[in-house]
Amino acid sequence: MISASSRVMISAGSVGTRATYDEPYDSDGEETADTEWDEKGRNIISHIYVSYRNFITSIQFGYLNSEEDEALTLSTKFGPSEGHSFRAVILKQDEYVTGLSGVHGYGMRDGIKSLTFHTNCGEHGPIGSVNDNSAIGFKIDIDPGIRDRREFGGFFGSYSKNNLSSVGIYVSPIARYDMVAKRENIGPSKTL
Repeated sequence: MISASSRVMISAGSVGTRATYDEPYDSDGEETADTEWDEKGRNIISHIYVSYRNFITSIQFGYLNSEEDEALTLSTKFGPSEGHSFRAVILKQDEYVTGLSGVHGYGMRDGIKSLTFHTNCGEHGPIGSVNDNSAIGFKIDIDPGIRDRREFGGFFGSYSKNNLSSVGIYVSPIARYDMVAKRENIGPSKTL
């Protein structure tokens, strides 16, 4: 069996965007560009931890080492630690991520206002500032057609000194026999 980390991965898109600037540091000497993170190939997720205020401030993942080994390994926390609210999403043993959606707010500060994690068992969310009308934003839906646990390839994203600025998912396509095109002759058949 081929492991998720050795298969081809496709970035299926992200909620939010990574900020880049011409000047890498501000007048106080602090870095201005967002920090990127990447959890490519880490696909046996059991926990998703989200901190938020007006924007999502951080995200962290809990992984099972393998489907047989139930030991939990935590990822690094991506984003500033402090948030007024915290939500833990705990996936069932047979549950896996199939998509992602969220609201990206902009105005005085860009960032992710809310996230919803889509799984084969339903939705978890929205998580974040869902009733806050203080910033203009837009909704982003990512539905890469994941129908098998092996197709989810992990998460990636970026964060600033204030909040999570983007989060996206990787897809690892697999051949599925139910999706193979069938050839069928139509019309009258010619027999010799």
